[in-house]
Formats: sequence, structure tokens, C-alpha cells
Amino acid sequence: MGIWIRDLMKNGKFIITSYFTYETPYSDVCHKYLMPSIAGLNLHADIRGVSNKGSWQRNTSYKPEFLKIMLEHHEEDVVFVDSDAEILAYPSLFNEIPDQYIIAVHVLDKNVWYGRNYATGRYELLSGTLWVKNCDESRKLLDAWESACNATNMWEQKVLQTVLEQLGIKPYQLPLSYCYIKTMPNGQLPRVKVDRPVIVHSQISRSLKNKV
Repeated sequence: MGIWIRDLMKNGKFIITSYFTYETPYSDVCHKYLMPSIAGLNLHADIRGVSNKGSWQRNTSYKPEFLKIMLEHHEEDVVFVDSDAEILAYPSLFNEIPDQYIIAVHVLDKNVWYGRNYATGRYELLSGTLWVKNCDESRKLLDAWESACNATNMWEQKVLQTVLEQLGIKPYQLPLSYCYIKTMPNGQLPRVKVDRPVIVHSQISRSLKNKV
């Protein structure tokens, strides 16, 4: 498992983490998008290459297990961003999340984002940017998320949303600027504009998920 660690300066209470899968296009994606943006801001980070588990769904469902490894390897709180993300500005909010929270995510209001009226499923948890507090309670949550992922073929972020609801855990709501998607599924620019996004996602998986 290849490791790319930037530890010249621990510039906050958090470490940026991610992984890419060998023998897939995501290795090139990570080196094109995420890693240069981290280097440009001189952020403390731990990015790793992992073995391809055979499908996009299985590779993404590795996320809770990977987060547990990161919590064990580091003392800081862990920030996970997908390998196609770019960090455009120092993410200072990760130093300011109130102590009572163990996880932070953005929950998308699909009525606003897509301009439709969803009778059900209006709110969608996005796991492309995740903050996880380094504590025992977080490890228990990750255990539950990992077990649930192993028991289903459902998308890992939908699994996490269900697990949080079942456990009665309220996540800290990250602003859209920390998980901003650059384009709509049809390739058009988003209806909702963010002037100065901090973390943007390219959604490369839309074109690559069926090739892995």
C-alpha cells in the first residue's frame, strides 16, 4: 500500500486523508486533483494507494475501514475527501467544530440543488467530505458503518445516512462550500452558486465507476 504523507507542518487539529485504488484510473485522478491542491496549501495529509477490490461499489465501501486505520495512525481528527476533490483554501472550519459532535458532513437539500419537489428522500448525506473526531465514539460509529456496508450493495453514503439515523447520531452540518460539486449530472453548471468554495468535487466517478 503506497503512502503519501505530508507532515512538514501540522497546521491544525486535523489531518487530510484519502485513498485511491491501484490498477484503476483513480490513481491518476488523485495525482491530478487532490494531491497538488494539498501540496499547494502545505496541508498535513496522509494519502494512500489501496488494492482494487473489484468494483466501484466495493472500493467506495472501504471508506469506513480506511477511516478507522487513519484514526489509529494519527492523533488528530481525520478529514476524508474523495480522490477527485480539490482543496482551494485552508479549511479552517475543521478546527472549530463543537466538541459534542463526532462526525461532520454536508446534507444536501435536493429540492434546492435540483430545483424539484421531492416528496421523499429530500435530504441526501454527501460523504465526499467527512470530518471524524478522533475518539472511541467515532470508532463505534465506523464499526457500525463498516458492518452495514458489508451487508449490502447500497452506496456507502446512503448506508452512513441510515446508520446515523438508526443510532440517533446528529452530524455537524458542513456548509455547501466544503462539499461543492462542480457540475450537475448532465454536465451543466450547478443552479446553486458558491462564490468561494473551499473543497470542490469533480465527480469523476460518473464516467469511471463502470470502468472499474
